[in-house]
Amino acid sequence: MLSKDKIPAFAGLGQKELGVIYNIAEQRRFAPGDIILKEGDKDKTLFLIVDGQVAIYKNISGVNVPLDTLGAGYWVGEVAMLRDAPRMATAVAVNQTQLLAFTPQGFATLPEKLQIHIQKYLLALAGHRLDGLLEKISDGAGKIGRLGKFVNRAEEQSGACTNSELIQNIVKKIPKLPRYATELASKLVDDKMSMVEIAESIKADPSLTSLLLKSVNSPYYGLREKVADIHRAFIFLGTNQVFQIVMDSGIKGTMPPTGEFIGLQRHSYLVSLAAAELATAIGRKELAGIGGTIGLLHDIGKSVTLLMKRQNPQLAPFIGLLHPALLGEHLLSTWELPPAICRPIGMQEHARYLPPEKLPDDMRPQIALLHVAHACAGRLEGGEEEAPGVWLEEYLAVLAGKPVMLDNILKRLVHALAKNKKLYPKDIRDLIEKAEIAH
Repeated sequence: MLSKDKIPAFAGLGQKELGVIYNIAEQRRFAPGDIILKEGDKDKTLFLIVDGQVAIYKNISGVNVPLDTLGAGYWVGEVAMLRDAPRMATAVAVNQTQLLAFTPQGFATLPEKLQIHIQKYLLALAGHRLDGLLEKISDGAGKIGRLGKFVNRAEEQSGACTNSELIQNIVKKIPKLPRYATELASKLVDDKMSMVEIAESIKADPSLTSLLLKSVNSPYYGLREKVADIHRAFIFLGTNQVFQIVMDSGIKGTMPPTGEFIGLQRHSYLVSLAAAELATAIGRKELAGIGGTIGLLHDIGKSVTLLMKRQNPQLAPFIGLLHPALLGEHLLSTWELPPAICRPIGMQEHARYLPPEKLPDDMRPQIALLHVAHACAGRLEGGEEEAPGVWLEEYLAVLAGKPVMLDNILKRLVHALAKNKKLYPKDIRDLIEKAEIAH
């Protein structure tokens, strides 16, 4: 048992008072790795570490970030008791750990004088920990600023490589998007063009109509009934899906149909679907068209680097230094796509390292939508997204206008995709069906 001189909260108490406390508290032991309390739980039990060490973790964007390690004499779980709030963090035993546990019922049986004595200390402790947290936040803000400068310098260096005459000459040889695709992309970002007007322009173009009917009736989509009428295609597929098919067909013509390119394009198609459905599900329908287009094109830079390495194997080490997102932005600019599409693609990596407020106001919603859609696609594909960053919840809040968890958004997305899964390619349908089972 700890002596009172090792427990600041018990300073000034007599042996009789200490005896009352130790008689009411429960002795609990935990093995290394055992969870003592879990973030989000509503349990109000207060713990005092008698022996051993306890690690404190906070879940940030799906990652358990270590906050502190506490030893004998420290309290754990005081915030939940003082504020009558869910657990703010998770506590895990580092080694063999012995604790004194004060349940709400047990604590209430202490003499009022002892309750007030301990609560005063815990309030002071909470204030001290808050000061430490604010200091960490201030330090973190400085680090974010330095990180932003580092990212900008790295992108400037990569941009210089991208703008070199050697790379420019290689990029010029890449087939351009068909004119119909660039025109469609321009219409999607034109505030003066309604979805109805864009749809009518597709219907009025015989070559585009032929392309759409050919695509939708191909084995790739595996529809049971053939679609023979462009108006029925719009009714059957929906406007967003028609746009995705048209843009997807145009993009495929720019790259060779090999396994690695097809894999990138399949992933991009999934991100595009996720972006369009997410925008609609969270009440940002105005972002559905441009979000779907950005999703389809967001990895075009990776496709270009693959193509460059295939065509110029002797330059592979140099090409590996290029920034795919910036390369993609540059290529799309040469294809005369609007900046509202090119810039978010070039800046997409910023969302991994920087909070939303560090991004340009006019690009923030599009980058946020792409970042969240990319994270959702990663989960649908069977794993965590590669390096999702620590600001995912903040970007979700930018889109939804309020705090929201990725798991909740993912459930809504799976439900929305499942309603239309018969309209998607078979490999995408398979992913959605697996996700339905999981959710």
